[in-house]
Amino acid sequence: MSRLLTRFVLALLTLTGSLLVEPPAIAQELAEEKKREAAAHYHEGRRLFDQELYDAAIERFRRAHELYPAPANVYNIAKSYERLGASNLCVESYQNYLKLHQSTHGRPAPDAVDVRNAIEK
Repeated sequence: MSRLLTRFVLALLTLTGSLLVEPPAIAQELAEEKKREAAAHYHEGRRLFDQELYDAAIERFRRAHELYPAPANVYNIAKSYERLGASNLCVESYQNYLKLHQSTHGRPAPDAVDVRNAIEK
């Protein structure tokens, strides 16, 4: 009886485990969907920034960053804070941008000197 029970439990675990693991294709599709949604938020943020609606732009850039973290999102948040005159938030965002770019790309941001100069202002 214990041998039958063991086989049953193993079969149940195998079946349950296969239901809990996402097939790679589904996981890839979900990642691509998040990336597309992030891009839509990013482009909306750029449109709002161009219209000088900086608070709204920050929200779109943040949402894009939540979905798909990228240095460009943080940079644009910093630029928006700069335009709003929110110095502390601007500096903090620029510093986060520099750190994220370094950790993401393994090298300093190409505009690191300009960003550091903006921080010093």
